[in-house]
Amino acid sequence: MMVAIIILLLLIGFSARAGLSYVAQYRVNAAIDRWQLSSDKKTSLSDWQNLFASLETMLAIDGGNPDLHNAKARLYAYRAGKIDTDSGQRSEDYKQAMQGYRTVIALRPAWPYGYVNLLYAKVFNGELNAEMQHSLLRAIKLSPWEKNTLPDIVKVAVFVWPSLDMESKKVAKAYLLEASEKRRGEFEKALKSSQLKDYFCQTIVKTDRLTLCQPAS
Repeated sequence: MMVAIIILLLLIGFSARAGLSYVAQYRVNAAIDRWQLSSDKKTSLSDWQNLFASLETMLAIDGGNPDLHNAKARLYAYRAGKIDTDSGQRSEDYKQAMQGYRTVIALRPAWPYGYVNLLYAKVFNGELNAEMQHSLLRAIKLSPWEKNTLPDIVKVAVFVWPSLDMESKKVAKAYLLEASEKRRGEFEKALKSSQLKDYFCQTIVKTDRLTLCQPAS
């Protein structure tokens, strides 16, 4: 009987911790989404700090939760892109975001968004290096499991194309061509939104045979 009670108490504790962690990461993600949709796109540092403090509290309790680490990394990336005015602080915040995304990847290695988010942080911080290429290739490999990653992978792959080695270009080009054929609408929208269509047509595929690359009549 005593063993059953102990197990029950442990289960209640785990459930409570999971619930509190979910609320904490949900508050952060909802706030960032709300800030990004705001007309002035400005966020007070105090709002940011309050959310950050709540995450730190939960991470002390549930440090192995990848969603909490992802939310913390998103906060750092948001502050770097939208709040920081000093270039040194901006770079440091992107580095903190990258470290958070690396933790997410370690805890959830088959989740492509971890690699996509790390990619963006590295691109925004100007770190077009071997880790960036590895993250791109992993995101491409895992993308069939999360089809909504396509627009982000397409935009990043085309943008960083000059920095890729030959093997990475081979993999990225195959992915881009397949995406342009099988999911043309989403592919074209992604390139147009980032103004990378001409580069894709003229430099990467070097052809106008694709419908996407044909001049408008």
